[in-house]
Amino acid sequence: PVAAVTPDATASATSPGTPPLAQATPQVQQQAQVQPPSAAPEDAGITQQVRVALASEATLAGVPIAVSTDHGVVKLEGQAPDAQARARATVVAASTSGVKAVDNRLTLPPSPVVSQAPTGAADGL
Repeated sequence: PVAAVTPDATASATSPGTPPLAQATPQVQQQAQVQPPSAAPEDAGITQQVRVALASEATLAGVPIAVSTDHGVVKLEGQAPDAQARARATVVAASTSGVKAVDNRLTLPPSPVVSQAPTGAADGL
């Protein structure tokens, strides 16, 4: 009877300690692996939707705008033809489903240097 109790006691002492540790580790690893990939496809989908929306906008169709998304924040980069097109890109991107904010980094073409003529005329007076 003692030999029968010892193997059972050893097995029961080992079993309760091992399963909780074995179960806890895979759950933590599984959660860490599942969360990042779920965010990436969502951002990729938002980026694609914004690109399609910008391309379907008449004033922006020919404008090369780089679009990227990070956690729902859309970043627009490139050069807009004018301030109105730049502002319109923000409105179009912001109205896209899933967009939390728009970081509009579109630049405008350099304006002609008109301010130097009046400055030169003022110096001559």
